[in-house]
Parts: sequence; structure tokens; C-alpha cells
Amino acid sequence: MLADPTIRELYCQFPTVEWVDADGVVHEHRFDYFAIYYDGTKRAFNVKHRCDEAEVKVVFDALKGCDLRFEVIWVNEDMATDGAAANARAILTARQNYNEEDYVDALLSLQGIHGGVYFYSLLNGAGNVAGPSRGPP
Repeated sequence: MLADPTIRELYCQFPTVEWVDADGVVHEHRFDYFAIYYDGTKRAFNVKHRCDEAEVKVVFDALKGCDLRFEVIWVNEDMATDGAAANARAILTARQNYNEEDYVDALLSLQGIHGGVYFYSLLNGAGNVAGPSRGPP
């Protein structure tokens, strides 16, 4: 979620809502994450293991008739992949190491280039800061 550029605000352990079970007992449920998107959409995320599906269903079913003013989403381990985690880490690293000078240099190097271009052609003629090429292995 930290890597999602459409999220304007992200809260942890929010909001807390009350729900009533089949016996009329009032319970509290605190969502793990709450996101407000730039388009105004609001979503509360319940992070639970797949084995807790019955528990999640009871809470979500009890909240169906409530006017929460946000969407509720269950997140579980089926949605987490090594690739998605690696991609999110790369995005966060890039954001944390943002360099305006490098960005401007890269942008200026693209001036005058129009249409489809192979990535290699963008680097053609650039100096090799790693040293001379030894050719393919």
C-alpha cells in the first residue's frame, strides 16, 4: 500500500467499528489499514490469514447493513507474492532515493526523441561508467 501512488493517506489500526453478532452481543472490530485515495474513495483493510476466513465472514456479514461510508476488503496471504513484495520494495527504494538532478538529466536526454525507441538506442554513445566491456561471456 505504501507503494500505491493512488493513495493520498494511509492509517494503521483504524477505524474501529461496532458490530452485533447473531446473539445480539456487541463487538468491536479494528481494521488493520485504512486508505483514502486521491479520488475520494475510502477502503478499510482487514489483514487475516486464509484459515481465518470464517471469522472474517462473520464480521463482514454483520457490517453489510451498516452505512460505513467506506469499502471493506479482506487481505490474506493468497494476495502476497514474492514478486509483488520485491516490486513494492523497489518502488519505495526509488522514492526514498529520489534525486532531482538525475531526474532532470534523464528527462533532458529524451528531448527530441519521438515515437517508439529501443532502450539500447537511448544508451548508444553513452559512456560506460562501469569500465570497458569485455563482450558476452
